[in-house]
Amino acid sequence: MMSKYNFQFKEYNWIKKSLNSEENTLNNIKENYLDNNLNKEELELIKNPKKWAEYAFSSHNHQQYYVTILAGETPLACINNSFYGIDISFLEYNHEGELVKYLWMVYNRYNMDLYFKTNKLINWDDNNLFLSQVEVTKEDTKNKIHNKALFKYSKKLLKWTSVLNNKQDGTYKREDKETKVNLTGNFIRSPKHYLDYEYLLDYQNILKPEYLNLP
Repeated sequence: MMSKYNFQFKEYNWIKKSLNSEENTLNNIKENYLDNNLNKEELELIKNPKKWAEYAFSSHNHQQYYVTILAGETPLACINNSFYGIDISFLEYNHEGELVKYLWMVYNRYNMDLYFKTNKLINWDDNNLFLSQVEVTKEDTKNKIHNKALFKYSKKLLKWTSVLNNKQDGTYKREDKETKVNLTGNFIRSPKHYLDYEYLLDYQNILKPEYLNLP
């Protein structure tokens, strides 16, 4: 069945508030992520965005690649697939016509709490992904609000931070909270192929209400 979405192998550039070209995206991966340390096969594959994405997804060490999902010509989200997991930046155009990130979700392949203690990378059961971080940004002409939720699986803990920036007088207010939560709902299946990300767009059904309306 054909997808209703379009896919481009482009990275979201938060500084320029736009998408990089596919060529620049591959160059960034080559230079910044791989430090120009590619074998002969990889040097050939990275010339082609689609071939690189297929290879990166299927490689045993999860090489990095980016794919942006679009509805027509409108970018909806940019996915970064890398060694430690997958993060997805949800995008929209602001009043100035800039492409901005309003929601960021991070999924880990491994139990990172265990990794930081033992330096061992252990996959989650059934190779599922674990939602470890959510950041929500809301902005208007007066204020910018940034909410961040960190999920600590070992402690069944949600650490929540909210920062309110008053753009008119330059002041800000920060609030931090911690609460015990049931994190069994934070697990989700891994993608089955290099473009299998549409199910991650449905964040309203992935996130629990208390994660969207942070306590």
